[in-house]
Amino acid sequence: MMNSPPPWKSLAFRLRLRTGGVLERAGLVAVPLAALLAASCGGGGGPLATIPPGFPLTVERADGEELTFAKPPERIVSLSPGHTEILYAIGAGDQVTAVDTQSDFPEETSEKTKFDAMSPDVEALEGLDPDLVVVMAGPKAVVQSLDEQGLPVLWLEVPDSESALLDQVDLLGEITAHIEESDSLVDSIDSRFISVFDTVGATAGPRVYHELDDELTTASSSTTFIGELYLILNGTSIAYDPEEPYPKLTLDAIVEADPEVIIVAHSDSSPESVKARPGWQNISAVKNDRVYAVDPDTVNRPGPRLVDGLETLAKLLHPELFPEP
Repeated sequence: MMNSPPPWKSLAFRLRLRTGGVLERAGLVAVPLAALLAASCGGGGGPLATIPPGFPLTVERADGEELTFAKPPERIVSLSPGHTEILYAIGAGDQVTAVDTQSDFPEETSEKTKFDAMSPDVEALEGLDPDLVVVMAGPKAVVQSLDEQGLPVLWLEVPDSESALLDQVDLLGEITAHIEESDSLVDSIDSRFISVFDTVGATAGPRVYHELDDELTTASSSTTFIGELYLILNGTSIAYDPEEPYPKLTLDAIVEADPEVIIVAHSDSSPESVKARPGWQNISAVKNDRVYAVDPDTVNRPGPRLVDGLETLAKLLHPELFPEP
């Protein structure tokens, strides 16, 4: 059974203290049975010769449907790049048979069969005889088509916080019988998040515009894992919309909000092209040369490297607290 840290050591608890209880720890999207795998059976990769304790294991999908595993899956198809990264990070890479076309990390994914997550070739996918297909927030039609073929589909929501992301790491560790590795990964990620949180302390952060694409899509500060990154850094996202996690803004609205930092988290624009947009020359971030490009996969992809993204953002928003070596 995984050993949960005392609540006062968790990032979620510290955020609740800072925000007066606004943020709540998200529950597991898929809930394991009470009898979890023993940590001792999590070591090693590759196919499992014996069925570990804790199986059969029943979990709940995002739509409330239950999925039961008689044993840990040995032929996994991951149609979610974040979950692909998690599977490899917890030592379950040898159990991955195929991935989606956006799964490009780690390097070993280049050797896997690839599917379009939005419109996979269901017949070809079925031909791989997977014992687990991981889908995240894709079109319901995709899940329905996979369900109709009798494939074991684990449909997960996009995590809305670091806490919810770590819950999914725990979940995949349980399903794949890599409990020890998933526990270690959770501890490492959470401790690094907490280190940044504690370093920032009460230091005020800037107003931020986090750009996800050229259509001016951004992330709400209230309901997204991206927004939580800026809450940790005491930054203020210019987008706050409890009803729309990823709203599209207008050029005029961004100018009016006057962000002090602009994060370009996609490859379609550069800091130079953003600064050159009509009417943006008077935005504080442009005037003070605080428009930065970051690796989209570390800040937009809910996976193990999200903490790398947080540490990068910390240096950009608080250079006085996180000086470059």
